[in-house]
Amino acid sequence: MFASGLLARFMQSPTQIHYNTAKRLLRYIKGTTDLGLKFEGGKEVCLEGFRDSDWAGSSEDMKSTSGFAFSLGSVIFCWSSKKQSIVAQSTAEAEYIAGSEAANHAVWLRKIMADLGFEQTKPTVIWCDNQSDVAITKNPVFYGRTKHIKIKYHVLREAEAEGLISMKHCSTQDQSADIFTKALSKPRFEDLKTMVGMISGIGKEECCNMSLGGSLSTYLCLGAQEMKSVAEETEKTEKACMKEMKMKMEPAGRCFGLSATLD
Repeated sequence: MFASGLLARFMQSPTQIHYNTAKRLLRYIKGTTDLGLKFEGGKEVCLEGFRDSDWAGSSEDMKSTSGFAFSLGSVIFCWSSKKQSIVAQSTAEAEYIAGSEAANHAVWLRKIMADLGFEQTKPTVIWCDNQSDVAITKNPVFYGRTKHIKIKYHVLREAEAEGLISMKHCSTQDQSADIFTKALSKPRFEDLKTMVGMISGIGKEECCNMSLGGSLSTYLCLGAQEMKSVAEETEKTEKACMKEMKMKMEPAGRCFGLSATLD
């Protein structure tokens, strides 16, 4: 997710370095087609989030990258990796901006779940690994060091006060959203990949099996092979529709002395 988002920033003027990086990313995708996310039932439907941010990770404009992910008690089903729109002057500010983006998304998810009959009665816990950010969110006093933060990002504090979310601190090792904000070493990347719920060896039939019962459980597969199969089926359907339309138009064309063709 982070790698593809980083490459997308250079679509207007790519260089050979970006081309080589894209090839490496495609090779990784081809070699991990058996990976997928498996949502299991039997667990309480409780919305929970993780959010993180780097600081000045973009060397071009010194902007930071926000990342968050949400789960329903099993594995993540919603995630984001996006460069922030302003330059953060500290790590706390970068984390605070990431927190406001995650809070907005949490409020939106809570409304959708309420419409589906899974209303969240408790505040949605959002885990972060920055204690300063948690202190700023829970304390209504505006410190001198936070006066420069734009007002729109203080929606995080409002959501906390209304009981919609609850910011809690976690260790950096337990922060699964770290995978969406920066490049990582291979051991750390593999650990976070397991934490977000990606497993290997998911079969095609199991991926297509969907169960939307009271536990809101479902199986989702993100393999490239399954995506290719869907594309092939779509192409076959389009060809069949075009053939049927051609057969229906041919009698009308003969009546007027025309030759109806569809290419």
